[in-house]
Amino acid sequence: MLGRIGIGTKLGLIVAIAVVALAVVAAMGLGQLHQNLLVDRQVKTRHLVEMAYSLVEHFHDQEKSGALSSIAAQSAALAALKRLRYDGSEYVWVNDMHPRMIMHPYKSELDGKDVSNFKDPNGKPLFIAFVEEVRRDGGGFVEYLWPKPDFNDPVRKISYVKGFAPWGWVVGSGIYLDDVDSLFRSHLITIGAIFLGVVSVMVLSSVVVAYNICLLYTSPSPRDE
Repeated sequence: MLGRIGIGTKLGLIVAIAVVALAVVAAMGLGQLHQNLLVDRQVKTRHLVEMAYSLVEHFHDQEKSGALSSIAAQSAALAALKRLRYDGSEYVWVNDMHPRMIMHPYKSELDGKDVSNFKDPNGKPLFIAFVEEVRRDGGGFVEYLWPKPDFNDPVRKISYVKGFAPWGWVVGSGIYLDDVDSLFRSHLITIGAIFLGVVSVMVLSSVVVAYNICLLYTSPSPRDE
């Protein structure tokens, strides 16, 4: 059956199979890339919270040594945490185990308020979720919706929280997943351009080869002249 198929069609089938294989490999690679970008940002967020936790421990040590009173140590810790920034606008907040907001650098109107009924647009009581994560494992990741600074509409966010038992604090920070998606799209455009370039070269090469083969078979041989 294959013998009845023309050279051009055979080359077209080979190119089509190669393109499909490349597309499958590219899709798998892109999926892994998105996952790697997300994990990288999660690791960075966790490291920031652990750094913030160490900072809180430092001021707690000052309290234990008597160098600072409890109020002074906590106030100094909160002031230092409030200044922490990374990736431009990412920040650290602190709530307690009630939960009440203790310090939020962008939404200071929440400071001191009961946030146990504070829910995201999907109805998730996120601060309750933070406290539950701390009570269950001492810390962990929680996904929810939250407004970005200088934006009104909430977007998907995933935060890492860690409890500081001596003061009953929950220290947390998060990443906006639309930032990860935006970074992924920039990679997607680059990879897509490379993919289209490779496919174009393959198609053009197959056309040239098929054309030359057809010329070879259709040209009169020297014996026929």
